[in-house]
Amino acid sequence: MYLGFNRRAGILLGFGSIFVSIFCVGCSGGSSSGGPVPKVEIKNPKPRNSKSAVAVVGDSLAVGTGAQKPASTIEQCLRREMSLSNVFTVAQDGLTTRQTSDLFSSLAELKPRVVVLSLGGNDVLLAADGQAFPEEETLENLRRFYRQLTDKGVLVIQLGLNPPTPEAARLPKIAAVAAAEGVVYVPDILQGLWKDSRYMTDPIHPNDAGYAKVCERVVAAMKPLYSESK
Repeated sequence: MYLGFNRRAGILLGFGSIFVSIFCVGCSGGSSSGGPVPKVEIKNPKPRNSKSAVAVVGDSLAVGTGAQKPASTIEQCLRREMSLSNVFTVAQDGLTTRQTSDLFSSLAELKPRVVVLSLGGNDVLLAADGQAFPEEETLENLRRFYRQLTDKGVLVIQLGLNPPTPEAARLPKIAAVAAAEGVVYVPDILQGLWKDSRYMTDPIHPNDAGYAKVCERVVAAMKPLYSESK
């Protein structure tokens, strides 16, 4: 279910937090090099069951831009691969971290228990285009948004990116912010796909085969966070 982000009001659910060692799937100390992962307090893990609402939130990757088939989007991936019955998308092409207040207003009414977040890449594109968008603002905007969500009981899963370009140096730094705020971080969901025409429809967006790889990585990160109850 694709939605805009102009909805208002609502109260989110409240849950606790526990220590887990999967804050960064495939990371070592916040990197993507593999190895042991330090224990970090993930806030609001273990959604109660498959009916808990899940929101795919953010930019064009959350929308599924580049996919030819609707089934390739992250939303449909979670419905299919995790048997989740209540998944919706709140996203827009070109969205930046400056627009998180609009996102939060929509999510407050929709009451997700889990947010899968793709955000930060468009900050880099604007900065590379000569517009003022400092790295510190990206990281602080995300920190604020994480807290807004986790304070209301939401489990947040940040999808990381690490494009092979120097302009994107700020994006891997999001991992440290996520760790500090109790957010699960999935490193570079497009790792190994960049510049590979078998998986990319353009330099930024995957095609159906690319989204299939993204699906595998998101599902691998999410499954350990769900409880056994139905």
